[in-house]
Amino acid sequence: MNYPSFDWVLNYAKKEKLDNGNETGWFLPSIYELYEVYKNKNILTPSLSKATRTDWKWNNEYWSSSQYEQNKYCAWYVGFDDGYVGNYYKYLYGDVIAIKKF
Repeated sequence: MNYPSFDWVLNYAKKEKLDNGNETGWFLPSIYELYEVYKNKNILTPSLSKATRTDWKWNNEYWSSSQYEQNKYCAWYVGFDDGYVGNYYKYLYGDVIAIKKF
């Protein structure tokens, strides 16, 4: 099954030309991990703003790596505006958060 979000995260380091030990270890978080990011977004925002040199803004929905058990064509996502957890067709548009294993 084609899952563009997963492919994007796997190729993140190459696309961004990362080095100095940052080339590997990137992954698309599970629904549980992604919800933990949502719960801590206010703590993470200042660090993300500093790292990206922007006024970091969270987008509405982010895909997880968790497939919906009842439909192999769907995956779980978290809405970062209200914490809503849902599932939808994984080949559709959506944002992702690449997380570095540490």
